[in-house]
Amino acid sequence: MDSFTILVFITRHGITLENKLNILQGQIDTLLHDEGVSQAIALGKRFAESKFDFIYSSPMLRTLHTIQHALENMKFKSEPILDARLKERGFGSWEGKTKEQRTGPRPKDEETIQSVETRVTSFLTDLGTSFVGQMDLET
Repeated sequence: MDSFTILVFITRHGITLENKLNILQGQIDTLLHDEGVSQAIALGKRFAESKFDFIYSSPMLRTLHTIQHALENMKFKSEPILDARLKERGFGSWEGKTKEQRTGPRPKDEETIQSVETRVTSFLTDLGTSFVGQMDLET
């Protein structure tokens, strides 16, 4: 079988009000700040002439809004593919709190780094498998 390359671009969502206030978001849904909207628009302009076969996203509102605003300047016309494995790390009871409010030991309901690694690795494995399945194996 011929080899092939999958080129993956990874980008972060635009800034949120919670980012500006130093509030840990984790997996709580938040919206983009006006500055984050500007960042998303700039991202779309940066990739305006690029061709993407697929766009995958976390289902978090801030990431969806980032994609929505970026796509205003891009040629990509399909819907992004949402996958919960792309969510940010869950910080349990620390989510929604400022650094000053996060005192004491780390919360027991916090998602482990190993859990994040497992779900992201699962996503990337599935991504690679899906491309192999789409290849014309007779060429």
